[in-house]
Amino acid sequence: MQRTVLISEPHPYRLTNRYGGHQYADVFAKYGWKVLLFSSNFCIYRLLLPQSITMREFVELWRSKGKRVNKNITNYCIAHLLPSKIRYIRPFKHFSHNLFIPSLRSILKSEGVNKVNLLWLNGNCDGLYRDAVRHDKMVVRLIDNYAGFKKNSLCPSIDDLIRKADAVFSCSNYVKSIYRKTRDDIIVIPNGVDYERFAQKNQIEPMCLKNISRPRIIYVGAIKEWFDINLLCEIAKIKPKYSFIVVGPNNEKIFKETKQQQNIHLLGEMFYEQIPDILAYSDVGIVPFKDCDLIRGVSPIKVYEYLAAELPVVSIRWEELVIQSLPIILVKNAMEFAHGIEIALQYSPKRKIELRYYAQKCSWEQRLKELLENVGIVL
Repeated sequence: MQRTVLISEPHPYRLTNRYGGHQYADVFAKYGWKVLLFSSNFCIYRLLLPQSITMREFVELWRSKGKRVNKNITNYCIAHLLPSKIRYIRPFKHFSHNLFIPSLRSILKSEGVNKVNLLWLNGNCDGLYRDAVRHDKMVVRLIDNYAGFKKNSLCPSIDDLIRKADAVFSCSNYVKSIYRKTRDDIIVIPNGVDYERFAQKNQIEPMCLKNISRPRIIYVGAIKEWFDINLLCEIAKIKPKYSFIVVGPNNEKIFKETKQQQNIHLLGEMFYEQIPDILAYSDVGIVPFKDCDLIRGVSPIKVYEYLAAELPVVSIRWEELVIQSLPIILVKNAMEFAHGIEIALQYSPKRKIELRYYAQKCSWEQRLKELLENVGIVL
């Protein structure tokens, strides 16, 4: 009989990127599980307000009544009758789990599921799923330091959710420390990598790199408030003969800051399937982040992807990277960053292969097996 897992992952399953919840969903699906992937829910009254591009994506997913993204994975988004701020307060908290539109019970019925084998929550405003979905076991995976986000919608009952879970996991020691007073047996399992995808190398160089000279220093990822564009520009000025490549959603700020820096190349957002080839024909992977509270709780997926592609990595130093003892170069400022890139460019072929072997031990599949062992489930 096919086993079922319901995974709460804030972001929709897209062609352009994969977050941890998506990666774990892919592994479950690979092993024959039925995966119900639930992206962030929203208050139904948001439909009456002007909608951002991001919000429109959630609304479209909600209207689709479930989007099949893989043979065994269906991505859902559901609405709720109440704003998130009042769902957990009296007198609503005892019946809020029945106010989803459509109801979770109807979705499970349409999938031929009466009870899920595993309920997988991230703790950020998805606690109502626990009461709405019959399940054998429940795990909570704490993704970030949620309080670090400006528009925080932290579930008021997250402590209660953590206490009642069969097991709780965090992506970093920093996040674990935040909730240690609530539960002292939180297990740290860092993010991982789709190793088979990123360790492969196409023999044909991507067209988008043809006119970009080497060495190619690359960043792949989000361009959000934690991305230090000023740091990147400063490094690029120190190393004018190096090509700095940014792959990720462009925004007005990054266009403005890099306009005068001719050795910074903005490739925009790419399909996830394109990234391994772009990394394979680059020389150094970088993580130019700001030292902020949100970043201190991050286990960066991109680092593992760089390593799997045999790319030496230079990153701004934060404590989590030190604790994990990753085989990367950690720096504190632009001058150290530039010097770190010089060192990375001197890595021998043997040293680069060692980076790939390290990444192989950090595959999402290995991470998931370790996680499930702690709740007595065999993948």
